[in-house]
Amino acid sequence: MKSLRRFLFMLLLIPLLTGCSAVRFVPKGRSMLTRVQVTSNNPQVAAADYRNYVRQEANSRWLSTLKVPLGIYCLSGTDEHNALNRIVHRIGEAPVIYNDTLTGYSMAALRMALQSKGYLQARVDTTLTQKQRRVALTYRLLPGNRSYVHELRREFDNDTVRRLIMADSSNSKLYKGMPLDLALLGEERTRIVHRLQNNGYMNANNEYVSFVADTLPLSQAVRLTLRVQAPRGVDRRMAYQVYRIGRVSLTELNTEEAPTDSSFYRNITFEAAGHTRINRHTYVRNLFVLPDSLYRDVATQYTYQNLNALAAVNYSNIHYAQPAPGDSTVNVHLLVQLNKPNGISFDLEGTNTAGDFGGAATLTYTQRNLFRGAESFFLKFRGAYEAIRRLEGYRNQNYTEYGVEATLRFPTLPISPGERNLRTYKGSTDFSVMYNSQNRPEFYRRVLTGTWSVDWNRHARPNLRHHLDIVSLNYVFMPWISDTFRRTYLEGDNPRYAVLRYSYENIFIMRAAYGFVY
Repeated sequence: MKSLRRFLFMLLLIPLLTGCSAVRFVPKGRSMLTRVQVTSNNPQVAAADYRNYVRQEANSRWLSTLKVPLGIYCLSGTDEHNALNRIVHRIGEAPVIYNDTLTGYSMAALRMALQSKGYLQARVDTTLTQKQRRVALTYRLLPGNRSYVHELRREFDNDTVRRLIMADSSNSKLYKGMPLDLALLGEERTRIVHRLQNNGYMNANNEYVSFVADTLPLSQAVRLTLRVQAPRGVDRRMAYQVYRIGRVSLTELNTEEAPTDSSFYRNITFEAAGHTRINRHTYVRNLFVLPDSLYRDVATQYTYQNLNALAAVNYSNIHYAQPAPGDSTVNVHLLVQLNKPNGISFDLEGTNTAGDFGGAATLTYTQRNLFRGAESFFLKFRGAYEAIRRLEGYRNQNYTEYGVEATLRFPTLPISPGERNLRTYKGSTDFSVMYNSQNRPEFYRRVLTGTWSVDWNRHARPNLRHHLDIVSLNYVFMPWISDTFRRTYLEGDNPRYAVLRYSYENIFIMRAAYGFVY
């Protein structure tokens, strides 16, 4: 208790030392920055939201109160040649020297941040309070009135593009009366570019979308014009060329042999060393980039997700060849690097349960491509031992446990959702069996579990994952219970142990469950 009080006293003493000693580390003619504040005269503008735009902060505080790192630094001397001083300097934090150039940068950054939120007339002032070579700095945000979109126009230089974008106008981020927020304009630009890229316009990029904002005199109203047009210097015919996928080829690489053979399946050329390690049907099922399909940027993303999710695949790469001038087809080459098919891992751990020491070991075998369909097979063996002391009335004083678990995972759903839905959902099916044996001084327990479960999600909503236990069987068997444990906990009339008794009976449980994670 005394050592704790001494430690707390030192923590309180360190910040006090900084007040009288930190200035000696500040060069002559300079000042130490002791405090930085950001305030706003508009209640709708939270000053805390703009704190990250400040380029120079004072020394850090612990618990927002104590400048402990600075205090540690000040415990040293000023002689840089002293080894002890250098060590303390590395542990602590040097006093921050006030820099008026960084203050100017901070003011400009704060003003630009306010203007990007629609406060076009925003200003930022500073107040500098200096006392004995110490400086306290305050930034005052003066946003003024916010500008809003009074009139909204859309201009296109291509009728096909206009119809495509306007067909999705219900998802537009722009509307009359909206604040002139650059973040919303950026989201609208991204939405339009993605709309184009997912409908064959492979050359579309952010330069195709621009905004013009005209302010009205003596008013916060703004006339906003959205322009979707080809960039200057780009041939309009090439800029709005709609591309389709031409030839698709896939090269499978493994760590043993180079690809020497080729085959043709479902209009896709496969190159591998002999036959493909993963069967061609599995590859086709996971590809969104297919021959004669419309070019879509999202198809590239989904193909990456599907291929890289396969346990047998180490990494994948998709390359679009540059099409010839005037050619509306683009050829695609996919490269798939495989993992090693087998893997073994061994884990060793020590345990300490209320002073009882023990250890556990786990051996895991993994097969990443069991039936050539990227199926995963896991086989895990676990053993544990613990020496139990201070347990009276029992013959055996040791705890032993061993178990085995086997899991077979298929990278598909158990029921085919159809060709169309197959490319909407991705999922996996697991079959697992586990056996666990526990021998304690009080009882022996055996647990046998079998589960059939499915995980899936939509490609368009990867953050929402579903899990379904189609059937889960659990059997708990108690082959032996010591007489001492039975008399003390299971056969008495003490109501405290009424619920406990059911945990030491033979029981069979069958259940089905559904859950989701977002």
